[in-house]
Amino acid sequence: MENSAWPLRIALVLSGLVAVAGVYLWSAWRRRREANLRYGRRLREARAPRRGEFEAEEDFSQEIGFEARVPPEDDYDIVLVKPVERMAEMPAVTQEIDRPLAPPPPAPEAMPGPEPLKTARSARRGTDQLAFGFGDDHGAVPPPKTPPPAEVLALYLRPQKVPHFAGPALETALAEVGMRFGDMNIYHHYGVGDLRAEKPVFSLANMFEPGQFDPLNMQDFTTQGLALFIRFPTPPVDGPVAFELFLNVAQRLAESLGAELLSEPRKALDSPVIERMRRIAARHAR
Repeated sequence: MENSAWPLRIALVLSGLVAVAGVYLWSAWRRRREANLRYGRRLREARAPRRGEFEAEEDFSQEIGFEARVPPEDDYDIVLVKPVERMAEMPAVTQEIDRPLAPPPPAPEAMPGPEPLKTARSARRGTDQLAFGFGDDHGAVPPPKTPPPAEVLALYLRPQKVPHFAGPALETALAEVGMRFGDMNIYHHYGVGDLRAEKPVFSLANMFEPGQFDPLNMQDFTTQGLALFIRFPTPPVDGPVAFELFLNVAQRLAESLGAELLSEPRKALDSPVIERMRRIAARHAR
């Protein structure tokens, strides 16, 4: 009886071992498969191109005959901001004249700095070029200021009590305010007192063609308008000082000739325009 039970026992033991081995192999295969899946997922994520990295991929696929990929839709909107246009500068004050004036003299060259300071800076730059002294501004030379562009202001005189300006009366009025006939056949003012200059500070021309005067024929000369103009900068006279002299001479001429003082050929001069002109002249202060 006992001998007949041994084969059954051996069969049961073997079947148990086979079952345990099968369970172990199946669990090992499952763990290895999951590890391979995780490794493949990480590899695909690492190789996936970022947005906008290969922008030429669509064109390349069309060249070789493949179907082009449709880019995924973004979850955000693109907002286009319209650029702000720059405000145009007011052109009513400055007046350009037909005949170009003489260019201003070149600015004087800057005086060189003290020699010991320049030597110390050169030595420091040569010995330690990698030392950036962000907080050390001692001995630094400020950059030169860019001078403002040349500007022209103009005032006009129109007859108010008479139909036109006569040549003799015009000569007398111009002599009283210190204007002299000169270059370009027009009248110029060269300053007063200590402010006298070799070059004209401002000038006066005929408002109508050809814009000039003939001192030999002033007895028969008539005109219906005069133009006073000043060009900034006005070396060596300071800009605001030159403008006040310019405005004063224009007012005296208007009073002497019985004329109307205008900011434009047909627009009367008022206080706001005078203040704008003063601000322009202030840009050329020394």
